[in-house]
Amino acid sequence: MSIINLAPDEVTIQIYCKACQSDIEITIPRAVVDNATSFPIAHLHLHGNPLHGLTLYIDRHYGVRGTELSEAVTIERQKEISPLTSLVLLRVPKRLKQTALAMLKLRQGSAIEVAIMTGKDPTVESQYLGQLWRMGYLIRTRVQQHYQYQIAQANP
Repeated sequence: MSIINLAPDEVTIQIYCKACQSDIEITIPRAVVDNATSFPIAHLHLHGNPLHGLTLYIDRHYGVRGTELSEAVTIERQKEISPLTSLVLLRVPKRLKQTALAMLKLRQGSAIEVAIMTGKDPTVESQYLGQLWRMGYLIRTRVQQHYQYQIAQANP
């Protein structure tokens, strides 16, 4: 391990990765270490093909006190939510516009309630509402044997 760059806003550390069998460079923002309340801090660096992780345990002087290799990595992300607004209607496929407009008026409802507004079959509306939900414009909640949809709020 060696520090190869000690810039005002970041530190670059060169370290050997057993999975890659080579030296790699890891850049860490100085604020991560400077704002830490206890040491050593754990910094996970994902890299390589296949993807693997190297956790560095860094002390307050940017020294690496140990490493840990994770060869099995899973990355999970929260579903992106985009509120359904009149501006979003420009991006919605044509076949979904009438369903989206009905949901904008209702704010919350089932496929049957939307079908009454649009005059379409409830089965079709259920499919369209499901598509809007998968696109992140609606929130879906199971109520007994049916789904209830509502306009999504923006992610905080």
